[in-house]
Amino acid sequence: MEKIQIEKETNQASHGCSSDTSAANFINLVMAATEKKERTQSQTPNRIHKLSQMPRDADQDFKNYSEPCVVSIGPYHYKINGNTKLQQVQELKPIIAKRFLQEFSGKSNDPIQLFTDFREQIKQMKVRSWYDAEATRNIDEEAFTQMMFLDGCFIIYFIYCIATFQVENLGMKNYSIKVVQRDLFLLENQLPFPVLKKLMTMEMDDGFWQYAFYCFIRVNIDTWIDWNTPVWDENTLHLLDLLRTKLLGICKRKTEKRIDILLPPLRGTTTESPMFRGVKELTAAGIHFRPKTRGCVGDVKFSSHCIYGNLTLPRMIIDSSTRQMFLNLIAYEACIDQPNEFGFTSYICFLDFLIDHADDVKELRNAGILVNYLGSDEDVAKLFNEIAADLVPDKDTFRDVRFEMQKYLSRTRKAKMALAEVYRDHFKSPWTASAVFAAIMILVATLLQTYFTIFPRADKCRN
Repeated sequence: MEKIQIEKETNQASHGCSSDTSAANFINLVMAATEKKERTQSQTPNRIHKLSQMPRDADQDFKNYSEPCVVSIGPYHYKINGNTKLQQVQELKPIIAKRFLQEFSGKSNDPIQLFTDFREQIKQMKVRSWYDAEATRNIDEEAFTQMMFLDGCFIIYFIYCIATFQVENLGMKNYSIKVVQRDLFLLENQLPFPVLKKLMTMEMDDGFWQYAFYCFIRVNIDTWIDWNTPVWDENTLHLLDLLRTKLLGICKRKTEKRIDILLPPLRGTTTESPMFRGVKELTAAGIHFRPKTRGCVGDVKFSSHCIYGNLTLPRMIIDSSTRQMFLNLIAYEACIDQPNEFGFTSYICFLDFLIDHADDVKELRNAGILVNYLGSDEDVAKLFNEIAADLVPDKDTFRDVRFEMQKYLSRTRKAKMALAEVYRDHFKSPWTASAVFAAIMILVATLLQTYFTIFPRADKCRN
């Protein structure tokens, strides 16, 4: 009996030691994994993202609009076997690089020395670490440097020709030029902006290139962006990041106050629905829509007046390239490492809140806010509804605008309820309506009699 008791206590002690060891191993594994992740993020804060790095699985719509059609930039679509369209522009890149060097290297600069210096700078900046390691595994260092050089020269010379209206120097058809402009803003088709800046140090000064990139961005978004600030800064990562920055501008629609305010939820939420849906219903509630011809997409303003309100939105052109641009900007925001960087995504959700049907698009089109080159108004409504179907906006973006709209709509609803109560109490039956009308007529007659008693007519005064 004593032997059995001793064995039992020994097994319990052994089990206790095993449990402690297992717990220690588990906690050590958790801590090591956390430190590894933090160390990895601190070593490579700037990444050229891939669609697979989105926090949620990208649907087929994202995948269809993430692959380049004409030109491949960077290593993610470097393998061009079987794609004749990419092959054609790939063969054109050395010719574009030659024209770029002839135009901007200057007589005193040796192209060989320029490339040698470029290669050393690429190594010092650790540009290779900007990309996913798997994508560059089969590309040696020299091939990677040549790819950065050819792609960089192509992008800069292409932008130069667009900004200076010299597209004939590109040796490309107009259709291909238009498609290249789209390809340069794809999430997986980006070049680190420091690489472009290294190539832009030749011949021309920084102000010239700032203006050239400003013109190129403005051509692609087809709206007026402010020129009173530098087009890029040291935090600019690539062309898609630059496009997003100029679209959002400095118009951060975030408010630190009113944290506990209940704002109208977006489509798909389980909370209480907003009092009005869509542009048509907002228009019926007395809200007028006004276009803003210059500024950023975040520059949304609502002003409430006595009996009406004005919602000012930036002008936006919708065409065949809109879906691709929207999806890549949304995918990029989903990949940004910093939290709550969903400015553009939140704006698309805000427009989705306004647009339910083709009639809503028609109202915005008549107001000069939307310019429809896509097709029917139904196509535009479908575009916004499909893109924003599963998006989650930043709750603080446009908080103040939606709060003011909610307050205006609440006041409007109260006024309508008061009018309905008056109608129910005094005009529900013909007899009560006649009595009210008779009382009003008696009141008017009394007021007129009192007035003429105090202020008699001029002919009676003369008599």
